[in-house]
Formats: sequence, C-alpha cells, structure tokens
Amino acid sequence: MFPGCCSLFTRCLLVVHSLSFTFVSSSKTVKIVDRSWRIFNDKGRIAVEVPRSPGLVGLTPTLAPGGTFEYYSGTDLESDRGHMEGSFGVVVVEGGGDKFDAVVPRLDFRSDR
Repeated sequence: MFPGCCSLFTRCLLVVHSLSFTFVSSSKTVKIVDRSWRIFNDKGRIAVEVPRSPGLVGLTPTLAPGGTFEYYSGTDLESDRGHMEGSFGVVVVEGGGDKFDAVVPRLDFRSDR
C-alpha cells in the first residue's frame, strides 16, 4: 500500500500521477538524482510529505539533450480533491556537475466519483 492516511475504516482516493520529463537543452546531459513532494488535501493541509530523497521510483535517470523519462507513482488521500507540488534535483553530467532544482508547479487533482 502507498504511504498515506487510509485504512479499512476510512473512505479515500488513490491519487496516481504520471510525470514525463523532456530535457530541452541542446548540448548538456543531466541526471535526475532526487525529488521532494508535498501532497495537500482539499482543506490545504499537508496530507503526505516526501522529504528530499534519492531517485525516482528507485531510478536516477540520465537524459541526453531531447531525452525523455516518464514515471508513475501514487498515494492515498482522505479527500476527493487536492494538489501536489515539489521539485527534482538535477545534476549536469558534464562540466563540473552543477546541481539545480527543477520546480514542478502545482498539480491539481480531483475525483469524478
């Protein structure tokens, strides 16, 4: 079961998300090394927090210019809508290994049930 707040006695929504990264640089290769997420319920309270942790679903993908990586993940939530936000730590493979955060804007979700 995904980490979260649901049990046999509570009604919940399983939030599954798919993210696709395409690196648009024309000359550098990067590696996604970590991520951090906060998932909020319909009241705006943090329901799930994933602190800065290594990789994405057990992987640290390397993206050449124009390269794409897609992954799926999910969690449970006690409300039928909410949002998530976070960032990914990215390292430039060539030229000294500069690191930057690729910030993911707020992603809203809701159930149609």
